[in-house]
Amino acid sequence: MSEDFLKNPLSLFEIRGKTAIVTGATGAFGALAAKVLAAAGANVVLCANNAAELKKVAAECEQLGGKVEPVAKRPSSEANCDAIVAGAVSRFGRVDILVVASGQNKVSKIVDQKPEDFLDVMDANVTQTWLIARAAGRQMLKQGQGGKVILMSSARGLLGHPAGARPIRPSGWIHGLLRVEVGGRRHHQGARLRMGRHRYHRERAGADRVSLAAHPMDVRGQRTLARGTQGVPHPCPERASRRAIRSRRSIIVPRIQGIGLLHWAYPLRRRWLHRGLTMAKARIAVIGAGLMGHGIAQVFALSGHDVSIHDSVAANLDSVKPRILANLRGLGDDVAAVDRVQPTGDLAAAVHEADYVVEAVLEDLALKQRLFLEVERNVRPHTILASNTSVIPITKIMEGLRDRSRALGTHWWNPPYLVPLVEVVGTQWTSQQAIDWTIDLHKAAGKMPVHVKKDVPGFVGNRLQHALWREAVALVERGICDAQTVDTVVKASFGRRLAVLGPLENADLVGTDLTLAIHKTVLPDIDSRPHPSPYLEALVGAGKLGFKSGEGFRAWSAEAQAALRANVLHHLKDARAADMDA
Repeated sequence: MSEDFLKNPLSLFEIRGKTAIVTGATGAFGALAAKVLAAAGANVVLCANNAAELKKVAAECEQLGGKVEPVAKRPSSEANCDAIVAGAVSRFGRVDILVVASGQNKVSKIVDQKPEDFLDVMDANVTQTWLIARAAGRQMLKQGQGGKVILMSSARGLLGHPAGARPIRPSGWIHGLLRVEVGGRRHHQGARLRMGRHRYHRERAGADRVSLAAHPMDVRGQRTLARGTQGVPHPCPERASRRAIRSRRSIIVPRIQGIGLLHWAYPLRRRWLHRGLTMAKARIAVIGAGLMGHGIAQVFALSGHDVSIHDSVAANLDSVKPRILANLRGLGDDVAAVDRVQPTGDLAAAVHEADYVVEAVLEDLALKQRLFLEVERNVRPHTILASNTSVIPITKIMEGLRDRSRALGTHWWNPPYLVPLVEVVGTQWTSQQAIDWTIDLHKAAGKMPVHVKKDVPGFVGNRLQHALWREAVALVERGICDAQTVDTVVKASFGRRLAVLGPLENADLVGTDLTLAIHKTVLPDIDSRPHPSPYLEALVGAGKLGFKSGEGFRAWSAEAQAALRANVLHHLKDARAADMDA
């Protein structure tokens, strides 16, 4: 095989810098795929049982310029598959491509095989393929950018055939090569995979040559595949369905005669799974059309979800679509997304068909408890129920539900369509499936979800934020400085780097020993009262409520308020644009 070709990436894939897992990496096809990927600039995770042979293939891939991570495991169990994916993520941070080149063949007529031999073949060629595709697919979905799965299997031995058995040389061929891209334009409900080939040909002429053949695969629906005298028989309908005859092209790779990649121009759309519930795009219900609710609905609608939104205040419902439309225009986003938002004054109708319900009403525990009791009576058994509370423990909100395993918290930050973080908060009752599903849902919508592992008031973000606010109020209360000075110090010092340097990253940066020394000096003097500041209580008692009244810690004219809002909005828009460009 020409080394020039190995340095020329396959035109079908953009793989430079991508991470590819290759199973069966010590076999002929697995090693070939690994070398092609490595030479084309991919990071390659090699998987096989034989550690010594694996080391040889790894060295050959590294000589071609690839970065390689060998994992001496076969995809023979769920644990092994999880370990393979974990190895890829640990070394390279992600998984983009899966090439399944592992399998097993029995060199005998299929009709003569013993049941136990057939089961061995099925386990190696079907079950193990499903296990590794499942593990890699989960990681691809978590990444939110999709990925590619390539199945390579060979036909060896003697195939049983109505016209008689014909010997096939045991060197092997590609029986099929399939690309399934996760995340795409078109939804194919109940898509089926059918494999077929017209005939076996282009057999290997020698041990140093690999000649392969491309074969058609139908991933859209049932279609008739013409069968040659040596074809594998399978039932087919008389006519092909319209969905089955979408555009298809066979790409012949140069310099390796006979390799063909079958590319479907219409990739399968992302699918979600929770407790056996399969959907192409989750149906979302948002309860509350105010400041947070309309922004949450906007994010989900923009990512392709149908969204129903409910509010008990008619004015909020009447204005929700105009507000979302104004936001979309201001951000330069697709204004057609607003058409996927359907306001309704009927709570039962809003949640009845939803796969995911998120509440964004007032911060009132009793109100939220009553709301979720009513929601639970009107949703389907597997619908996820989420609260957008910013501080109230999720346990208290959801404790009255019959099925608390599907209930959790998803704390968005204001404005929801600009601030990426969502804190996903489980309780002692929440199932791991519900948490994983919710995290995947938000990642796919462009958010940055984090898992808060214990349900505590304020979760993570607000505990950190209000620890800072408590000391800021105390500095003013004690006369150390005025309110404007506090804000200037934060914005002009450590606030400048907070977007790229978290507090614990900073502690490691300067050294934990220095951090400890500073804490010994400063912590005894920092405000630690377990109740609100009397100074803050006095402001509220005097009607000094901030922007609402024109004065709080500082006086605010209408012009000053507008200028500050505009400055914050401009900053967040710039940050969002930078994230999208990254």
